[in-house]
Amino acid sequence: MIGVGLAAPAAMSTSATVVGFSIVFSTFFLITSSIIAGIALILGIRSMLDHGTNAETAPTLMILIPLMTILGILMLRQDHGLGVQFESHTQDADTFLLLAKLVSVQVLFGMFGWLILSRHNYAKRFIWGRETSVMSYALVCPGVGFAVLMQFFIHKGLVAVHVVDKFSMGYWALIGIATLSQFAMVALVLVLNRRHFGTPRAAAAVPAE
Repeated sequence: MIGVGLAAPAAMSTSATVVGFSIVFSTFFLITSSIIAGIALILGIRSMLDHGTNAETAPTLMILIPLMTILGILMLRQDHGLGVQFESHTQDADTFLLLAKLVSVQVLFGMFGWLILSRHNYAKRFIWGRETSVMSYALVCPGVGFAVLMQFFIHKGLVAVHVVDKFSMGYWALIGIATLSQFAMVALVLVLNRRHFGTPRAAAAVPAE
């Protein structure tokens, strides 16, 4: 019994050290990625104002959508570690507000990216038309990232603060939006794979001179 009592504090100390260093390192990557994304966003907007947008690279404008998902999950895991190991529990309202901000950024850049893509007739040219571009695969990440973060927003945000009741009509409507986004990305991957790796289309015949 004495041995067990002496071993427990050591085990707790080791666990606290591991969690503590994990939070430090993840915070470093959080700050680093945020600064790089902020600089890239500012330079990108300036380049767009000076030179316009390029149709082939337009999908990369929505790269902030999956980034918000990654950073959101990182912050949620940090909160969980702080609560379990250091008894610093985050209130459900704070988590709801954090997720609402991240989803808002996703929706904003989704609308912005859709506007730019529509002006270039991107879908007609690179998804359904005769042109192909490997950058089309960059459209998959935003849809998947949005679907994943929506699940967190629904369950850890809206349901947790009782804005939406679990299994209610509103709940299933929001789940449907996330699921539709996910299945749309699966369909997009299949379409792109067929275009890029399927049997190449026969070239149009050119009459002899």
